[in-house]
Amino acid sequence: MTGTSPRKQQRDLVYGFVAVIVILFSLSVFVLTYMTHISHHLAGVLETQRHKSLQVSTMRDAMRKRQVELRDMVIEDDPFTRDTAWEGYFHAASDFIKARESLQNTGLNPQEKAALEKLMDRAYEAYLKQQRVINLVRENFSGPEIITLLNEAIESQDLAMSKMDTLMQLQRSAAQQAIDDINHRYRNTLLFLPAAGFLFLLAGMTIAWIALKRDHAASQELAQYRDHLQELVTDRTRQLEHMVSEAESFSYTLAHDLRQPLRGLDGYSYILLEEHGKALNQEARYMLGRIRLGTQRIGDLLDGMLTLTSLSHSTPNRIDFNLAELCRLISEQLSLEHPERLLCWDIEPEMPVHADYKLLRIAMENLLGNSVKFTAGRQPAHISVHTLNTEGKTFYVVEDDGAGFDMQYADKLFQPFERLHGVNEFDGTGIGLATVARIMARHQGQIWAESSPGAGARFYFTLG
Repeated sequence: MTGTSPRKQQRDLVYGFVAVIVILFSLSVFVLTYMTHISHHLAGVLETQRHKSLQVSTMRDAMRKRQVELRDMVIEDDPFTRDTAWEGYFHAASDFIKARESLQNTGLNPQEKAALEKLMDRAYEAYLKQQRVINLVRENFSGPEIITLLNEAIESQDLAMSKMDTLMQLQRSAAQQAIDDINHRYRNTLLFLPAAGFLFLLAGMTIAWIALKRDHAASQELAQYRDHLQELVTDRTRQLEHMVSEAESFSYTLAHDLRQPLRGLDGYSYILLEEHGKALNQEARYMLGRIRLGTQRIGDLLDGMLTLTSLSHSTPNRIDFNLAELCRLISEQLSLEHPERLLCWDIEPEMPVHADYKLLRIAMENLLGNSVKFTAGRQPAHISVHTLNTEGKTFYVVEDDGAGFDMQYADKLFQPFERLHGVNEFDGTGIGLATVARIMARHQGQIWAESSPGAGARFYFTLG
């Protein structure tokens, strides 16, 4: 019986050693890929929970603002102040509805759905009482009965806000549970990696010792690779925890730390007007009113900053739909919001798009809302939405015959907080067009504008 030659035995053992190394490398790549997947999953979970918290916070702020504006409508005698309070109440109600719809679309668990349903039941009871107060105010009714009804509406809304605390606690618990689950998966992976590495390392050292007597060099190389991999996993875990901490700190600062002094300033101004308003002259009362409007404007700016931040992390969910139908819905809403205006809409019947419906709705609400705002001096005002096909490319156009702007300042048009008109001319925060530009960028598209003072404006955009 002929034996195998030493050279062939040595070659077979080297092949076996190489095979062990390849398997170990493949396992390491698999573990690293798996842990990267876990990291992305954690980021997605935390982003979803952050979005839920943002919408609940928006609903809470809207309810508080609605309560304050309702109180102003009852206790204020100045028609201008009452009109301002009514506008604030209307916008707060709209913000509450939008935040609720956005929250319902984030994938609530059964407990969160139940808590939201209880919250909406309480909120609806409060809304009915608030509408009774508003109807009495519109009829110029005054007396202790309306104050009593106002207090009942406030108490009813306070009950709704207590349900909101329950919803926020459920969201925090869900986020913590998700983090604990992923940390557990991290620990299991880290426990599995050294054990598997040790087994394969032991096999490789045995083969190398039998074949080439070079087990020492091979074991050192594998040990260094294993240590490097574990350091890499630890470093990435630390980076992820740091990123999550920074994101939570940023959201908390915007949602709480910055809002708290604003609420205090607005609240103390309100108390000063209510309890000492008679001792102040008209100019002082006017200044206090401007202080309150200023604090509310800062709150709107914070909301805009949060919107821009959320858009930076969102991934478009593209679907096919008719942009014309969306524009018609928005135009009908804008016409209802401005019954005193004669708005003439010219919307192309069919404009098929492949885009994220929710994001594009935000963009079109800003664009069409701007057209309505900047045509305030026109009666009637003409606003058009149509497409333009050039060289096989489709451009979407929003055009109006409003105030327009000077093209030498066009580079500031889509920058956050940049305004081409004074606050006394047209209200706004300077966030709307920046939000639109961010949405188009998320679709790999572009937006630009053409205009001249007094000759209206035309906004062109593409969707990638």
